[in-house]
Amino acid sequence: MRNNLQQRKDNQTNEIMSGAGTECCQLMETYSDSITLEWDVDDRIWIGYASALPGCSAHGKTREEALYEIKEAIACYLDAELEEKPRGSWKNIP
Repeated sequence: MRNNLQQRKDNQTNEIMSGAGTECCQLMETYSDSITLEWDVDDRIWIGYASALPGCSAHGKTREEALYEIKEAIACYLDAELEEKPRGSWKNIP
């Protein structure tokens, strides 16, 4: 049986991916594993990084918000990359 936190994470991922195309969804699964969340003591916010995607970061007041925002940032990053590349060449994205 899944706990509530895992169910919320799954719901957030499904919400983000619902508007994405098939290629983007496949890539989201790959890059979601590269997420790092850190607490910024000075700004008192959580910062999320997608280490496999240069410059892809986001922040939030809570850990959950930062996680949602970085997943959204990953989806936007991948959408932009896919628009610039011919169909099927997405395997060359970092």
